[in-house]
Amino acid sequence: TGAFEPLQADINEVYLWHGTHVRQGLAIAQNDFDLSFAGSGAGGMLGNGIYLAESCTKADEYAKDESGGYYSGVFAMLLCRVCMGSMYY
Repeated sequence: TGAFEPLQADINEVYLWHGTHVRQGLAIAQNDFDLSFAGSGAGGMLGNGIYLAESCTKADEYAKDESGGYYSGVFAMLLCRVCMGSMYY
């Protein structure tokens, strides 16, 4: 199956953005998200977890470059396919 197959409405599947450091973005792309690092980059205002945004401009606020390093001037944002599951209010 491809990454851009139709979203599954029955599991409330959506596309969301994640902004991060370039090397962390590469690690996530290769090895998936690791919850043991949750909150280590930009903190966790709402607790430890994986923070995602509907808006790329919000995720962009958390994208960081590697100042003076190999990825200087390069910022990372990941477009993630996310299963939101059932919402309880």
